[in-house]
Amino acid sequence: MRICLAKKAGFCMGVKRAVDLVFKTARQRKNRPVFTLGPIIHNPQVLHLLEKQGVKIIEDPEQAPPGSIVVIRAHGVSLEIKNRLTQKKVVVIDATCPRVLKVQQLIKQYYQKGYQPIIVGEREHPEVKGLCSYAQNQAWSVGSEEEIKSLPQAQKVLVVAQTTQNERLFKKIAELIKKRYLEVKVFNTVCNSTHERQEEVRKMAKKVEALVVVGGKMSGNTRRLAQIGSEAGLKTYHIETEDE
Repeated sequence: MRICLAKKAGFCMGVKRAVDLVFKTARQRKNRPVFTLGPIIHNPQVLHLLEKQGVKIIEDPEQAPPGSIVVIRAHGVSLEIKNRLTQKKVVVIDATCPRVLKVQQLIKQYYQKGYQPIIVGEREHPEVKGLCSYAQNQAWSVGSEEEIKSLPQAQKVLVVAQTTQNERLFKKIAELIKKRYLEVKVFNTVCNSTHERQEEVRKMAKKVEALVVVGGKMSGNTRRLAQIGSEAGLKTYHIETEDE
C-alpha cells in the first residue's frame, strides 16, 4: 500500500502560537494557577498534555481565582468576556490567532461606518460568537447558501469569513450576497493555512483512493478537510488517535 503525506500537514501558525504560549506560560508561572478560557484548541491530545502540566480549562471568567493566569484561546473571545477578565484580578494572556484579530478589527471598523456585518461560518463556533461582539452582537451569520434567503434587508453590508471556513463555499455565498444587496464589501478572511490545506486535499483526491484526516473531532479545520474528501468521492476517515 502506498501512503501519501500532505505537505501542509500539522498545526497552522495561529494554533502553534497559541499552544506554544500556553506551554511557555505553564513553565514560567511561578506557582500561579494557569487556566485557558475554553479549550485552547479543539484537539483532545494537546489538551491532555496541557492538563499534565497543570493547565485547567474554565468556561467562565468568574471561575478564575484572583492572582491566577488566564489564557484566551486561539479562536478569540467576545468583547464582553474580555471586559469581564479585565475587571478580575488575574493576569490575562491573549493567544487569539493574529488572523482572527484582523477579522475582529475589520468588523468593528465597518460596523462603525454603518455596514451590516455578515459572517460566513458556524453560528455556534467560538470564533463566530466572538466576532459578532465587535458589531455589538448585531452581526448576522450564515452557514449555507439556503440561509441567505432569510436575511433581512440592509443598505450596505460587509461580508467576512470564519477563518477556518470552506473557501469555495465562502466565495459562492459572497457572490449570492452581492446579488441581494446594493452595496457589498467582501473580504476573504479565510486563513491562508486553511486555504492551502483544503486545496491540497482536493489535489490529492485525484491521486488516492482513500483519505485519512488526523485531528480533533471538534475542530472546524479537520472536519472541513474530511468533508472536502467525502465530497470528492473519497472513502474518508476522520480520526484522532493511532488506536482509531
